[in-house]
Amino acid sequence: MEKTAMKRNYGIDLLRIVCMIMVPVLHVLGHGGLLGGSEFLSIKYELIWFLEAAAFCAVNCYALISGYVCYGAKNRYTNLMMVYLQVFFYIASVSILYAILRPGKLDISDTVKQAFFSFALGPYWYVRAYFCMFFFIPFLNLVLDKFDKVTMQKLLFVTFIVCSFLPTAFRADIARLDRGYTFLWLVIMYLVGAYIRRYGLWDNMKNWKNLLGYFLCVLISWGVKLIMDLVQDSSSPNKIDSTFLIRYTSPTIVFCALFLFMFFLNIKIKPQMVKFIKFFAPASFGVYLLHEEPLIREKLITGTFTVYLNLPAWLMVLAVLGTAVLIWFGGSLVDRVRIFFFDLFKIKRCCIWIEDSISRIFNKSSKNLNSRKH
Repeated sequence: MEKTAMKRNYGIDLLRIVCMIMVPVLHVLGHGGLLGGSEFLSIKYELIWFLEAAAFCAVNCYALISGYVCYGAKNRYTNLMMVYLQVFFYIASVSILYAILRPGKLDISDTVKQAFFSFALGPYWYVRAYFCMFFFIPFLNLVLDKFDKVTMQKLLFVTFIVCSFLPTAFRADIARLDRGYTFLWLVIMYLVGAYIRRYGLWDNMKNWKNLLGYFLCVLISWGVKLIMDLVQDSSSPNKIDSTFLIRYTSPTIVFCALFLFMFFLNIKIKPQMVKFIKFFAPASFGVYLLHEEPLIREKLITGTFTVYLNLPAWLMVLAVLGTAVLIWFGGSLVDRVRIFFFDLFKIKRCCIWIEDSISRIFNKSSKNLNSRKH
């Protein structure tokens, strides 16, 4: 059954929120120093890596959401301008605040480059990748429109084999996807999300099975790492990277994202939850932009959370999850303030006016050129 009607699905919005809690989990573990600071093969080490495996599909989920939401919708450059202005807002505001608090400590030229040219020189790899992908969205949607279901299935299957299975099986980046930190990987995930929008994916499966599938994929990703760590000599120069299943391009992480996406796609949202989702979902991306802003990351996150290793194992896990929730909650409130000021100054309306004005100029020029030819 084709699915192109753009009806609001609050389960997808709830997934945005969940993923934006998972992303800070990854950053608390990674930037925060827990992954590198825990004792090899200790209980804490294994719990930390389990959390890493459980949260690692968040970026893939976001790309799936982009495909699901954008397929069948008008591709407005206003959306790209709004992302650009969000990035500019956070880099500029944090930098100005830091310059006031620590005069003479800020590299102005580097900050200006990051703020004004975030699509090329900015600190957010996802923003740079999304910027590139955005211009291909009309063509990606055209692929979905022109290809029939069987052809799309063949395309996605071949893509999965070449870009996910084979690189993982041979531990070689044969598709040059840099473990998924590229716009090409976002393109692939976009196509999968758009395919789900049009044709669905195991729609008749009970939703508890989607949740079970997600946890099984997490366990496989984590379990394989545990086995590899146990059977290898940690001091060996030929030691195989045991994290090869904990990457964006890993088949298990891809299926983690798919199972989680389908779970939230089919989840029943109670009416009393809708207000909560409406408030927090639009602020989700701002959480990422705020806590990954270079100065915020350097001063407040990098190496900060190694103290959690001194806690009992169960309390360490709660501390990591609690910190991620606090980052999400605080970042969401900050972004709600940003949304308020953007609405106050009618930023989106201005972007729409700019886009429409440029479109009218190009359309007029095109008509004049065609009239001259005739």
